[in-house]
Amino acid sequence: MEKSINIGNVIAELEKINLGQLQAELDPIEIGELEIDIERNENLYKKATVKNGTVKKYGSEVEVKDGTILVKKGDRVSYKADIPEGKYFNYWAYPDGEIYSSINNFDIVLNDLYGNYDLTAVFSDNPVQRSPKVRFIEYDSLYKYTHQTGSQRYDFYISTDIPNDYTLNEWGIIYSSKIQNDEDMDFNHNVGKFINNDPSTQTNNSVQNMYLIMSQIWFEEERKAKIRVYAMIEQNGEEQTIYSDEVITIQLHSDMS
Repeated sequence: MEKSINIGNVIAELEKINLGQLQAELDPIEIGELEIDIERNENLYKKATVKNGTVKKYGSEVEVKDGTILVKKGDRVSYKADIPEGKYFNYWAYPDGEIYSSINNFDIVLNDLYGNYDLTAVFSDNPVQRSPKVRFIEYDSLYKYTHQTGSQRYDFYISTDIPNDYTLNEWGIIYSSKIQNDEDMDFNHNVGKFINNDPSTQTNNSVQNMYLIMSQIWFEEERKAKIRVYAMIEQNGEEQTIYSDEVITIQLHSDMS
């Protein structure tokens, strides 16, 4: 007799079973049906995959080592590297080798930023000297839409990667439509700033969606604007401001002629 499975019942149990266990208990046909159902509801579920470590759903007992868990969008998961004897943790990397973070144990909310997370812990033979960093991610398509008033919205994501012996006091973006040189995009020049006030991302390793709404007048004659990530941090009573390596130029979209 052909097997069947109630997809609704499986979905209801996803928070109790990690994906590795689920694959071990269901035959390939049933897994295929489940994947199809998840694809139809991809706005509800996200995958968190880990290699050389453990991923756990925050606030629950659902965790897996060197595998994948399936959680609802908006759930928070924790990543922790399993450091081999004689090695030192270096960083977390995406499958293409891009570095995500140099913080070992961290939490992340699974949202629409990258869809699903797939991170591998990378180790080294010697201790790694880390420096605090902020950066842009997902900024290739900044333009969002033009409002009926003529203003335009530009979306982007920014992130912090700051060692735990620093205190993060403030972070966000600076902007200017007048500065010509990227190296002049700092608080020593005439820039404006938007502070990230989201309390859930006031941590040393976090990702934040931000956006700018700009009018045609704001762009002035050049029809361009520059933005850069900044963070004000403190260590042993000494304060400093750091900036992203990237300075992004926003070009006035063609909807505003």
